[in-house]
Amino acid sequence: MQLNAPIGIFDCKLFLLIFIIVILYCSLRILKKSSAEIYFTGIFPIPSQISFLGIVLLFLHSQFQVFLKPTGSLCNLGCHYCYYLKKEHLYPRGEPFRMPEDLLETYIIQQIEASPGQVISFSWHGGEPILLGLDYFKRIVQLQQRHKPRDRIIRNGIQTNGTLLNEAWCRFFAEEKFMVGLSLDGPAEMHNRYRLTKAQKPTHKQALRGYKLLRHFGVPCDILCVVNAENVRHPLQVYRFFKEIKAQYIGFLPLVEPRPELEGCVSHRSVPAVAWGDFLSTVYDEWLSQDVGRVKVQIFEEAARTAFGQEHSLCIFRPVCGDIPVVEHNGDFYTCDHFVNPEHRLGNIQRVISAAGTCFYNMHTRLDEAVNGGRCSGLVDTVFSYSIFLVGNFPFRQVHFMPVNSIQQNQV
Repeated sequence: MQLNAPIGIFDCKLFLLIFIIVILYCSLRILKKSSAEIYFTGIFPIPSQISFLGIVLLFLHSQFQVFLKPTGSLCNLGCHYCYYLKKEHLYPRGEPFRMPEDLLETYIIQQIEASPGQVISFSWHGGEPILLGLDYFKRIVQLQQRHKPRDRIIRNGIQTNGTLLNEAWCRFFAEEKFMVGLSLDGPAEMHNRYRLTKAQKPTHKQALRGYKLLRHFGVPCDILCVVNAENVRHPLQVYRFFKEIKAQYIGFLPLVEPRPELEGCVSHRSVPAVAWGDFLSTVYDEWLSQDVGRVKVQIFEEAARTAFGQEHSLCIFRPVCGDIPVVEHNGDFYTCDHFVNPEHRLGNIQRVISAAGTCFYNMHTRLDEAVNGGRCSGLVDTVFSYSIFLVGNFPFRQVHFMPVNSIQQNQV
């Protein structure tokens, strides 16, 4: 084994050197064509033709995920803490929040061409994507199958509030092997505190009905629970409710609403740091004693990844984020779900860009600003301080506080 080690290291270095040379050569070939027009129609068929997602692939990791929002911010609910409802104002009044079929097909082609692995993943988000109707998603599957290479696998995931699901939808998800994420904030009295209709009516009954239909049809379903200033005080009640409905995968997402003008710089709905840590510790104790191997809790799995020397899958725990960009309903492309604003708009997947060098430089620079400019790190340095131990300190009781100094810069 020891005799082979130097050869393996040499081969690795040689491979990296060749890889870097190839990338530099391709980049120079493209940059020389600074007056050429780049059409977003394919990834590297020739140096002057490269898809938008193909360009992103050069600057992100080889594995990436895109949140596609074919309805934009359009939603049937009016949840009090939803940050994305306000994105409607980015677009002209009266503009239809529905991705047209030609643009949808363009995106599907680019996603397939830009995906490096055997599995091609599509993530449908909103707003509420179910508003598009079942026929729209049947067409999505048809387009995916039309353009999918024979040796590749397509997997679809969709995030929904669950209130519009019916048997037809769940049967379709089961047949097409969709993964579904469903938003549920615990028992009715806690869920209905902030997750309301636009008429301020409760939604727990409808969401729970949708969840039960998904289970009835055998559709894999992840629960996304937003932990806020209200339900954070009842960790066992929340966790046991999810166990009662037989949830197998639970994601706890702490609510942080920046309000620089207020004392503490966050809204009254935001989860306090100490309470968030107590919530996780209490849930962890019960999970460890009763549910290991039966219930998966995302944030605990993140801690386990550190213990086994694996990279974090959640961006908030990584040293650098930026590999989950967003495509809006009109093709606009943004650096992150929490940076959908004019300052972080990188371009549009359907438009012609002149001056290849400018295109590459601008996109690389703005991606770097978004992920390394301190905006995301502000969250980790403040309200998330109580969970910083997940980066590598066991047990869960061992926590480290960090100075509250930059929440006003945080855009999450």
